[in-house]
Amino acid sequence: MKLSKADIFIIHLKSVAEYVSKEYDFDMLILLSHSGYESGWNITPPGLNFFGIKAGKNWKGEIFTTSTYEFKDDKKIRIVDVFRKYKTPLDSFIDYVNLVSSLPRYKEAFDNRKNIIYFKKLYEGGYSTNPRFADDLISIYNNLKTKMEVLYGK
Repeated sequence: MKLSKADIFIIHLKSVAEYVSKEYDFDMLILLSHSGYESGWNITPPGLNFFGIKAGKNWKGEIFTTSTYEFKDDKKIRIVDVFRKYKTPLDSFIDYVNLVSSLPRYKEAFDNRKNIIYFKKLYEGGYSTNPRFADDLISIYNNLKTKMEVLYGK
């Protein structure tokens, strides 16, 4: 059986997601789904930024610049932006949870961090400009849930 990119991603990052899930009371599959989606299932994304978190004016850590896509008027456009850089995958996962738990615009998402509606609330809070963001992540979540049951019996 040939492993997919998602399978390899899960094998490498499951323990990180499990740890953060337990420590921060977050659904592990939400963490794996979102990090896989944003990183393109890459186990070493640029800056070890697994969640596509931009470096706003208040960010005091390391940064990197890269191109990305935004949606404006339902059109996908390429832009160059500044993103947060992390030393480890764990740092990225913890920063993500800290971000969504601390910003008022993500309160409804964070309150649903153990429910698939989380992705809709995250989109409504402005996390992504992609109009398919929530639907794509819900699909990934459901596929990942099945995959985890096959791989790990959970």
